[in-house]
Amino acid sequence: MQLELIQILTQQVFAARTSKELAAVLQQVALRFDYTGATLAEFTSDKLGVRALIDTSEERANLLKSMLGAREVAMALDGLRTRIVDGEAFAVKGTEVQASGPHVDTWRAIWREDSFIIPIREGSDIAGVLSMVGGLEPEPAAQAALVHLAYDLLVRLRGLAAMADSGRSLSPRELEVMRLSSEGRSSKEIGEVLAISMRTVNAHVEHAITKLGARNRIQAIAELARRGQLAP
Repeated sequence: MQLELIQILTQQVFAARTSKELAAVLQQVALRFDYTGATLAEFTSDKLGVRALIDTSEERANLLKSMLGAREVAMALDGLRTRIVDGEAFAVKGTEVQASGPHVDTWRAIWREDSFIIPIREGSDIAGVLSMVGGLEPEPAAQAALVHLAYDLLVRLRGLAAMADSGRSLSPRELEVMRLSSEGRSSKEIGEVLAISMRTVNAHVEHAITKLGARNRIQAIAELARRGQLAP
């Protein structure tokens, strides 16, 4: 029965043609496993940010997107992020997640419900996270099914993001940053050459990765080399 359910939901995941359709499938996944909703996110390469995100709650998605870049929130969530990167699924009571700074009230509103956090593995890397909202740890068979579906959901989320960006070319500055990166220069060194901050360099790299449909900097450089776009 569990295998049949996984097959049905997997078909629905890959049939989704837009982020909105994928969010609707995510809601079905949540309800089938007795949760009220869910959040799916793909991490940036450094694990300090989110490259793509969908949520069964549009309000929660908008709040998360507006807050994820806030330094105060990022610092407050260091412990939670560390647990995710460790790679083991875990339950979190809403009252356990602490935040500080100007976003504290909004953050508490987001985390008012219990959640089950599933890190999404890709080889030895943690590429994203699926947070099932409105409940704690499921039984082992259900947990195994969610781990499987989490990976499929991430693959589809990444595919939809790549489709959306397929018509967008890298900006001159993004291409310049990637060319310098292909020479083996660090973000700090690139920032010094271009007289921009390391944070700005990393933002350009992440934008290039997304537009190229790559997983990380190395894959993005390889794709640019394949296209013959690394020559000055």
